[in-house]
Amino acid sequence: MPIFFSPSSLRRKAHLKLLLLGFFLVALQGCTPIDQRTFNADAGKPPVLHKKHYFTPDKKPFVEIVQGTSQDVYGAPLKKAVKAALTQKKNILFIVEGLSPLQKTPEEQVTHMTALLNELVVPVATQISDAGALPIQIDMRLRTAPLLKQAVVRINVR
Repeated sequence: MPIFFSPSSLRRKAHLKLLLLGFFLVALQGCTPIDQRTFNADAGKPPVLHKKHYFTPDKKPFVEIVQGTSQDVYGAPLKKAVKAALTQKKNILFIVEGLSPLQKTPEEQVTHMTALLNELVVPVATQISDAGALPIQIDMRLRTAPLLKQAVVRINVR
């Protein structure tokens, strides 16, 4: 019975395999392993907190209405402004933002914001809708603005 593999040929094959493995490992040392930063360079870094931007005087709104202003006073000019904006751009978005000054307690804040919503934000949005804007073109927001002394509604367009 012939012997196909002698112990010396097995040793040679093992040495050859070790030699190839050594070359392969040396070649891999120049490579960087795949990790989470391979696909996202910012992975693992702490998040960047952006400063909150409140209204600044150089950023004028399209229309601003102060709480306490009668609907008779702002109704006609608002409708005229909305119609002018709609003629300029048919798919315009009206951002109606009610801004409430900071109150002493959360309960007072909720009460003040609810009153602002019912007394000014909803009627202004209704005026915009009556002037020809579709309901989908009106984005209503309500938030607290600590720097304000009196509640306002600001209408911006996009």
